[in-house]
Amino acid sequence: MLINAVMGTTSIEGTKGSFKDFGPVKYLVPSETQQISEALLQISEKEFTKRYEEACVLNPDVYRTLWDEEVDEYWYIFQCISEYYRIAAEETRGMLLYLGCFYGVDFMWEMQE
Repeated sequence: MLINAVMGTTSIEGTKGSFKDFGPVKYLVPSETQQISEALLQISEKEFTKRYEEACVLNPDVYRTLWDEEVDEYWYIFQCISEYYRIAAEETRGMLLYLGCFYGVDFMWEMQE
């Protein structure tokens, strides 16, 4: 269920972006927003840190070395997302979700070659 907080559930046809984007725009209906909100609010800071540490160990090519400041920053972002979902669920709202790439880093890297 928690992956749907970022990846969404139902695709909107005709919204696929360029090759570097991760897929089409997706949406959640209000009941899905409510379920995700409830699941997010169940995760404590200790549980979040444990999950983050496990992700770093299991996916070293994806996640950088674990830094205390980095965990704190991601915990803050997680709290913001949880609060956003809480408010949306409280107001019986759905969500539109889109996951794309930040191209600036790619272009900087390509320019240095």
